[in-house]
Amino acid sequence: IGYGDKVPQTWMGKIVASCFAVFAISFFALPAGILGSGFALKVQQKQRQKHFNRQIPAAATLIQCLWRCHASDPHSKSEATWRIHVHDPSNEETVFARM
Repeated sequence: IGYGDKVPQTWMGKIVASCFAVFAISFFALPAGILGSGFALKVQQKQRQKHFNRQIPAAATLIQCLWRCHASDPHSKSEATWRIHVHDPSNEETVFARM
């Protein structure tokens, strides 16, 4: 086994060497398979996270637009802070009349 400079001479030695070779190959192949599948899962997780991060801004924009439509409705009972800055021209005449 190895470079071939030393080989088993008896049939019992050849059987033991063959069994040991099969065992050693499977012993080193098992961690390689585990590491390979671990790397594949990590790549898949990164791709999933990248796709998820791409969807977040679109969802946030949709939520903001829907909230603005709801809050700008005159019949809405929301307490939006920007509503106090809405310019109402009919209210302006009464302010100047009081001055």
